[in-house]
Amino acid sequence: MQSEQTANLGAAKLGEFVEYWRKEILPVQNKIRARTTSGYLDHLRRYALPQLGTKRVHSITPRDIERLARGLKTERGLSGVTIRNAMTALRSVLREARRLGLADSDPVAGVGLPSAQARELPTWSVAEARKFLQATQASRWVAAWRVLLVLGLRISGAIQISDWELK
Repeated sequence: MQSEQTANLGAAKLGEFVEYWRKEILPVQNKIRARTTSGYLDHLRRYALPQLGTKRVHSITPRDIERLARGLKTERGLSGVTIRNAMTALRSVLREARRLGLADSDPVAGVGLPSAQARELPTWSVAEARKFLQATQASRWVAAWRVLLVLGLRISGAIQISDWELK
């Protein structure tokens, strides 16, 4: 039997349901890690809600999802990985809506998504790396720059290592 609060969501818009999902469902279920939840909410806010947020949950169709994915690729130039991550977040929310009886189907299921191939990032030549090290020789971070260059890490990789070391 549906709770009164869930019954009131019958005609909820996606944006309203995402807020309900965030406040009422996620804290109780505890199935998704905090970092994953944060990423899901960010992807929903940035990519799904601007286009689908005012649409009623029960009326979202696979065609809407395809249109969203195509727009993210062609109009915003997002990578396949980012689009897939946004669709994963959206799928999680819409599956919960379906579980609660607010939707008859999962509109994300079966929708063709762009491949998740990573883009090749530009790299420095040996001469460019040497020039950088010479320019930063007096920096207190010179040892960190050397490690990053030798291991081929990005700065975000070094930050993650630092976070891991602190735990």
